[in-house]
Amino acid sequence: MVRYDSLAFAGFTASASWGDKYLWDAALSYTNDFGDFHVVGRAGYGSSNDPGTTLEDITASGTATTYVTGGSPCISWLLRLYGGWGGQSVDTSHVFPAGTAFVQDSSFWNVQPGIEHKWLPLGTTTIFGEYRHDDPGSNPDKTVDASINF
Repeated sequence: MVRYDSLAFAGFTASASWGDKYLWDAALSYTNDFGDFHVVGRAGYGSSNDPGTTLEDITASGTATTYVTGGSPCISWLLRLYGGWGGQSVDTSHVFPAGTAFVQDSSFWNVQPGIEHKWLPLGTTTIFGEYRHDDPGSNPDKTVDASINF
């Protein structure tokens, strides 16, 4: 696997990697501060085309954080919000003929709000909640389709 990461320009960084003759991916990252908010975002696409099966992945994720100071100047809270989405498509038409119950596409999304604070001298503690939804598609010999909430 060979990977290249560009220099940062206006908060953006591009990455690309190549491996074997069937595997590649690319991503674009962004990070910047807007007043009290620190924003990070990423999006990427990848493909693996081994003979007979094509696998394509697309993902996007991001985090927004802000410090909130209240009462005493030594009390600060870091509010966080992370979210992500991903999808995958597998071409198995050589294995499952058209019209079968095999679902080739999978996707998920999630969100994680949280708070970071240093209550103890040992370090920062993060308290967060998460909600995630998966539509995992088919898994040969296991499931035909599913819809899962976490």
